[in-house]
Amino acid sequence: MNKYTRSVIASYITHVDKFMNKYGLYPRSGLVYVAFSGGEDSVVLGQLMLKLKEIGKIKQVKFIHVNHKVRPGNESEERFVRELAREWEVELIVKSLNWKEGDKSNFESEARKKRYEIFHSIVKQDDSLVLGHHLDDSFEWALMQKLRSSNSKSSLGIPVKRGYVKRPLLCLSKKHLKRFTKLLRLRFVQDPTNEETHFERNYLRKKVIPHLEKRFPKYLKHYVHQSNELARVLGLNADKRESFIKVIEKENESFLIDMSLKNHFSTAASSILKQIYRLGKVSRGTYHEQVQKIIQGAQNSKNGPFNLSGGLSCYLSSNVIYLSNQKNFNSQEVGQEFEKINFSDFKGKLIEKINQGELRFPFYVGVRSSSKTFAKSKFHPDFGIDSSLTKGNEVIWPALELLRIWQKNQVLYHKTLVLSTL
Repeated sequence: MNKYTRSVIASYITHVDKFMNKYGLYPRSGLVYVAFSGGEDSVVLGQLMLKLKEIGKIKQVKFIHVNHKVRPGNESEERFVRELAREWEVELIVKSLNWKEGDKSNFESEARKKRYEIFHSIVKQDDSLVLGHHLDDSFEWALMQKLRSSNSKSSLGIPVKRGYVKRPLLCLSKKHLKRFTKLLRLRFVQDPTNEETHFERNYLRKKVIPHLEKRFPKYLKHYVHQSNELARVLGLNADKRESFIKVIEKENESFLIDMSLKNHFSTAASSILKQIYRLGKVSRGTYHEQVQKIIQGAQNSKNGPFNLSGGLSCYLSSNVIYLSNQKNFNSQEVGQEFEKINFSDFKGKLIEKINQGELRFPFYVGVRSSSKTFAKSKFHPDFGIDSSLTKGNEVIWPALELLRIWQKNQVLYHKTLVLSTL
């Protein structure tokens, strides 16, 4: 495997790991069961789980294969799965379905019911059972529900998790999976029933969606944004971190602040859009890609500016997104009076100032400390901070970043710091 291939594979593993962490898909027991059919999706899923095990994210991986016993190909699929499990040195559990007269009248529904009966007999509540559904599967399911149901919830798509059933590949498209397969030269079996268009899902996949993709190439990206927004409105979003986002509105500016101190705004897209519409005095527009760049910039510790349509500017500081319809902003002056303060008092004072809207962007604070943690200032020169006002061992830090480090550092947490007044 060459350097490029290793790099791409590593990026897949990192992406899935972040997704699993974000939505709580890792099991408390450390044991992950993979529903392993031998098809491409399950083979990619199995490989990704084993690679996460290699880097210590998972303690143990086991495969479960269900032989449906309905066509001759099921036996060759079972042989293939057994061979692959031996090759990959992973424990494999094989179960077969038992059919009674009349059971096959509604095959898909009955097969699903019987599979889950098997899963429930094996998987414990603290384990995870991972399934190979990806973004394209979810879109197909959502489209099918839209066409035959008026229920908003039913058109959300496939859930990321339900109990111990988890779907780590919902952060990847089928194209991503095919690329992964090609890079690792993975073998898999083809299920011939996937070509039968009398099944509704297959009809949409083969006859309808290819035409949509030609006309609307970004349909999957828009589907993800729409589903996340609908889930948020319905209170069904798997990631509850949006509750940590504090929004402060002023006449010509808006602040979005991550009070969890994790610089994480992935669930705040609708809040950012709302402020863009408010400040830009527009009621519509295509801002989704710009919003995603802002969110990604925040996660990657960028500062901006991001120039948005409607004459808006966006700047980023630690755990803060700042939007303004003015060309220049008057940044906060760092206070020149210092006081000795403990963590709880500083946190309380900072939150009070934020809630009252008294602080100006970018919420900087002066620090006097001999600790190596605060050896250098952390500020962006474009924010107009006058560093010449500092003396000796004084440095300038974003207040929310200071709070995060102070809270995280066990040695510092119980100590007082000398800080400038907010």
